[in-house]
Amino acid sequence: MKVMLLQHGDAKPENIDPARSLSEKGEKQVEKAAEFFKRLPFYPDVILHSGKQRARESAEIICFALGGIRIEERKGIGPNDDIMPMVSEIMRENRSLMIVGHQPFLGKLASALLQKDVPVVDLENASPLILKKIENGFVIDTYVKNEYLR
Repeated sequence: MKVMLLQHGDAKPENIDPARSLSEKGEKQVEKAAEFFKRLPFYPDVILHSGKQRARESAEIICFALGGIRIEERKGIGPNDDIMPMVSEIMRENRSLMIVGHQPFLGKLASALLQKDVPVVDLENASPLILKKIENGFVIDTYVKNEYLR
């Protein structure tokens, strides 16, 4: 089982777009991440995203690139939400999940799954982090900063 974490792509400033949809730069970042995911020998069974516009748009780009993976909006994965309900859900899961969301939530979630009390990965916009389930927790399988994706 794998858990793929992806912070949304760069978003427009709130004073220009109150919904903070993806900027042109953000769309390109997510397209690069989508191409990365497309080349992997495994895909997520479902893509979960927060209700925020930039996360939904990022999830849709990934979904399209992977041939229509099911996507679901999920409450409780916003920037400052409590990570523990998601940690509990993931620990019970057998499916591979992708979570498209925000900082600091994703960073805290990664640290909790890796059983660390400090930040482990400095997640950046549209930079894929893949965690692999082992006996009682997770290890880092892959992390690639978006700037290094082709």
